[in-house]
Amino acid sequence: MEAKMLNPFMPNFGRFPKIIIDQQEALTDYLTGLQTHDAKYQTSLVYVTRGSRKTVFLLNVQRSLEELDNWIFIRLNNGQGDLLFQLMHGLQRVAGISLVDLLKSVKSLNIMGKGITGQALQESQQIDYDEYISILLSRLKKQGKSILIGIDEIEISDDVRAFGSEYQTLIGDE
Repeated sequence: MEAKMLNPFMPNFGRFPKIIIDQQEALTDYLTGLQTHDAKYQTSLVYVTRGSRKTVFLLNVQRSLEELDNWIFIRLNNGQGDLLFQLMHGLQRVAGISLVDLLKSVKSLNIMGKGITGQALQESQQIDYDEYISILLSRLKKQGKSILIGIDEIEISDDVRAFGSEYQTLIGDE
């Protein structure tokens, strides 16, 4: 009887497969480029046909960087919206800024019914992402940390355009 080869593709979303098809060379090249701060790796877009392990590649990058003391991987979820707020929150967490510092962005409190809802500057579109994210990145840079932002399954939207614009500004500011 002939041995049947198992299908290496897993239909489960976000799970790490048992077999990884030929990613080691690309992964090693990418990680080396990141760690040497090669400018051509500063912004990377991974695109191949569906089912070709883009998410697995991103997970491998994340896991590899998490083993290093001087790298921080921040994963953003395009489906949750407001990528800049997600980035700011992720940077706030890894920079060690307390919730009290984060709450300094609260402009007012609105009492609605029995609950109290904080109206953050984000809701009134007044968060100065450029300033706040720059402060967080400067703090992390002083700590010798490098940041990689990963966004899986990205689609063009106003939110992605806003993120891209801020990202370009941050790159210009180093």
